[in-house]
Amino acid sequence: MRKDDEFVELVAQHQSQLYFYIQALLGDRGHVDDVLQETNVQIWKKSSEYTPGTKFKAWVFRIAHFQVMYFRQKQLRDRLVFCSETIEKLSGEAKEVSDRYDDLTVFLNECLDHLSPHQRNVIMSRYGEERSLSEIGKEIGKTASAVGQLIFRIRKQLLNCVSQKERRALHAS
Repeated sequence: MRKDDEFVELVAQHQSQLYFYIQALLGDRGHVDDVLQETNVQIWKKSSEYTPGTKFKAWVFRIAHFQVMYFRQKQLRDRLVFCSETIEKLSGEAKEVSDRYDDLTVFLNECLDHLSPHQRNVIMSRYGEERSLSEIGKEIGKTASAVGQLIFRIRKQLLNCVSQKERRALHAS
């Protein structure tokens, strides 16, 4: 795999974490996409500065942090702007949430493995492929409403499973 391909893959793997990190810092979901896009531009421009084998997540979060600060400077005329101290506090909390996100992702994948093939197919069709309830219903011979109820039950099962795994992990540490 080429160096550029590896870098692009790293960036892609961290997109959802960057999104939530930026959202936590801004407090306004309306601007997150713009700041994320600008963060990605900066990540690409600075790609030659990244040292392979070092903590990529910390590196891209730092770039995102600066992009949020830059965005805030442009928005100083707005009344709902956080002070620098608040941004710093949110930054630390967002990093903790991001670490928790990593754990929860592992737990969710483990819990998905415990679903039946039918349940996993329905969940992946809905959230992985973003198919509508009616499309899934046609495929499995159920109404859209019945599919909605099935997904609700599966999500509840997954939530319980992830919560149990998280509690166990907290007690183990």
